[in-house]
Amino acid sequence: MPLLGLIEAAKANGRVESDMKPIIDDMMAYVLAHTNTTNGWIGPFVDEPGDNNGHGLWDPLNMIRSLFMYAEFHPEKEQQIAKAVVAHLTEESKLLVTDPVLKWASTRWPTFVEICQYVVDYYVPKYGTDAAVMPLGSDGTTAMLLNASALFANKGMNWLGYYHRNSTLKFPFADVHGWNTHDHGVNNAEGAVRWPAVTYRMTGATQDADQMDYCEQYST
Repeated sequence: MPLLGLIEAAKANGRVESDMKPIIDDMMAYVLAHTNTTNGWIGPFVDEPGDNNGHGLWDPLNMIRSLFMYAEFHPEKEQQIAKAVVAHLTEESKLLVTDPVLKWASTRWPTFVEICQYVVDYYVPKYGTDAAVMPLGSDGTTAMLLNASALFANKGMNWLGYYHRNSTLKFPFADVHGWNTHDHGVNNAEGAVRWPAVTYRMTGATQDADQMDYCEQYST
């Protein structure tokens, strides 16, 4: 979908043929029409969250990022998407208080924080006074998202200790025998790329910004 948007923005349609646009439009319309009517959850809410692999709190985040990109390509859908995303994050913020943060969710907490920061940066200024989109208003929505971000980070993977090798889980300097979520390449990269940046956004502390240089040696 982002590639299709770039192709159309570059006026390259005549040189690149694609029949993906109606397919993507239909998929996004389906997602927006089938959010949970009780709590606004995006995606199936069956035995989630709290499953033993931590999928419940993490799985919907990929779709939310897709919705962000779709809204950039389709500004007329932005308000609807903002409303759906805020409703989902509101429910997820409640669940974070009581539910465990395990495995996939534990390693991918920076993705959640990044999403919350995107909403605060781009959607709150535009829709903070629209009660249909943000029932809590600008300040209430911002506070909810920032508090949920801090909670997710505190309950999630300790990337700082992992990369500095001074916590229970340590970055491996040799082959890893057996698969696990924290050493899994993509999850590991999520920590290296996103953890320092989103943490610095939350704290403003220089030492958190310095971690970006520190963990670069492990991600290259």
